[in-house]
Amino acid sequence: MVDHDQRFKTLLSEFLGEFFEEFFPQWYPYFDFTAVEFLTTETYIDLIQGEKIIMDLVAKLPLLDGSGSEIAIIHIEIESVDTMVPIQSRMPQFYEALRGRYGVPVLPVVLFLKVGGDGLGHQMVVEEFHGYPIRTFQYPYIGLPALKADEYRDKSNLLSAALSVLMKQKRADRPANTAKIARRVIQSTMNDKRKELLYDCARAYGPLDKQQQLKTDELIRQTSGEAEMAQFEMFAEWKQAVREEGEETGERKLLTKLLVNRFGPLSESIVDRLRTMSVEEIENLGFAMMTASSLEDLGLTNS
Repeated sequence: MVDHDQRFKTLLSEFLGEFFEEFFPQWYPYFDFTAVEFLTTETYIDLIQGEKIIMDLVAKLPLLDGSGSEIAIIHIEIESVDTMVPIQSRMPQFYEALRGRYGVPVLPVVLFLKVGGDGLGHQMVVEEFHGYPIRTFQYPYIGLPALKADEYRDKSNLLSAALSVLMKQKRADRPANTAKIARRVIQSTMNDKRKELLYDCARAYGPLDKQQQLKTDELIRQTSGEAEMAQFEMFAEWKQAVREEGEETGERKLLTKLLVNRFGPLSESIVDRLRTMSVEEIENLGFAMMTASSLEDLGLTNS
């Protein structure tokens, strides 16, 4: 089963500034996105009962708005269900937990992948006692399926272009649109990690079935170099296998297999080093492997 939430958590962690620049331009200038600190996504509502909640993405970053508050928190929930209802009761709880723990301003946002609503809108949660409003809580949301892909596909912000594959468009146009986005990503000047995250998003959500996937890949090949295409296809296959096998075990097992296939048998010292690497270190090594010509290029030496 594909973990949509995890895929988008990784994507938005890398492109948080671009995400706000596109969808919340009114708030983008208030934050210093060059100094983001991602916080633990687990917190506790009730310390006595130990009730635990897990949030998707929580980032602490400096404020540039002159309000007197030095830092603030951005909290993003990614919803891959086809309803907006379940998250409504959880968002106020998440807000209170973050506000109580860190004591700084919190900006909550929800990204919907499968339900559109008003596209760019606000949800309001009102608690009442016999018709009397006790508390009102609201937060902005993005409903990708309600946005028009044509309005985002050609923007210079490549995150917007990649996310446009989840937006409203004609079914028959999806292969050509996805291929166009993939080519722009491949030919961009971004580093490999950023390219591969955007490419993975476009290729995973653009085509709706196997036939469209084949058509999309053929269109990409027609205008992209074979070496570039092979690199990104290997990345896509690796990420798919990792999702099927599980994060930590799958990442380590599959990276080891790819290294052997690419560079030959690994020494015991390299295997031991791979065993002690974190998931983040393994992913970074995987990204670097796409363009490496030897183990030495990766900082690994068979001895």
